[in-house]
Amino acid sequence: MIYLTGDTHGELDRFRKGKLRWLGKNNTVIVLGDFGFLWDDSKAERHMRKWLEKRRYQVLFLDGCHENFAMLEACPTQKAFGG
Repeated sequence: MIYLTGDTHGELDRFRKGKLRWLGKNNTVIVLGDFGFLWDDSKAERHMRKWLEKRRYQVLFLDGCHENFAMLEACPTQKAFGG
């Protein structure tokens, strides 16, 4: 199943509470803009990203207008899903 959300702005509550906390390995969450977990690379932010990486489901995101584009552009890219 694919779940859509948006404007998480670096807040884990959306992932910790509600239906997202019960998703499993066959699920994908797509954040439609303003993901916010790639902003200042602080220790707290790195901790939150590690927490997200440990989820059983896959987290994907589209960048929004409130992102650190310099940090995003420095990230490695990889092809997935045939694209």
